[in-house]
Amino acid sequence: EENKVTVYTSFYTMYDFTLKIAGDKANIINMVPPGMEPHDWEPSPKDIAGLSKADLFIHNGAGMEGWADKVLGSIKGSELIVVETSKNIHLEKAEHGEAERDEHAEDGDPDGHSHEGLEFDPHVWLDPMNARLQMEAIRDGLIQADPRNSTFYQERFKEYSDRLDALDKAYRSAVEGFRKKEIVVSHAAFGYLCHAYGLEQLAIKGISSESEPTPAKMAEIIDFVREHEVKAIFF
Repeated sequence: EENKVTVYTSFYTMYDFTLKIAGDKANIINMVPPGMEPHDWEPSPKDIAGLSKADLFIHNGAGMEGWADKVLGSIKGSELIVVETSKNIHLEKAEHGEAERDEHAEDGDPDGHSHEGLEFDPHVWLDPMNARLQMEAIRDGLIQADPRNSTFYQERFKEYSDRLDALDKAYRSAVEGFRKKEIVVSHAAFGYLCHAYGLEQLAIKGISSESEPTPAKMAEIIDFVREHEVKAIFF
């Protein structure tokens, strides 16, 4: 609709957060299709052309969208407002799995960096307080692009800020009653959640969702699961 601002979001989480703040006041277009890895996906010329005509682009940053810098560099000169929602969040080092370390050892890279090149864990929103900071950045971007609806955006942000506070309190209350603090996860995306609430993740895969665990890593996880009587794997 022509009288609304057009907002492009990089992948589903950014789309969801933007929709919560913008409601029906903006045309929101999500770039990465469902089920696609946001880091590996590459936009088509049509995607880039659409983005260059948008009013606002909202992305996570922290290495989540490996294509973003290149694409934004190619559309310099447009009046696009860019919001990197993780910009003011303290980033934590990425935890890498055995498969990623082995892969880089073979390539002569002893540092254990992910083959995706992720130095930091980009899954910042899994800590509700980080999610609030991201929504705050989205609110500010929407107000900049569409000041006439600023009151609406501020009110929506306040509603979700309160809900995130309640979620944080619910987590803290629940953790107080946990007998065990260790969780097994499919890949090491839960670091911010664990650090916020005193949990410990053991990841089958590293920060890359595509790496495969070695037999030695699988044996280690099986021993860990038995020793800590782990009943679930989160993915």
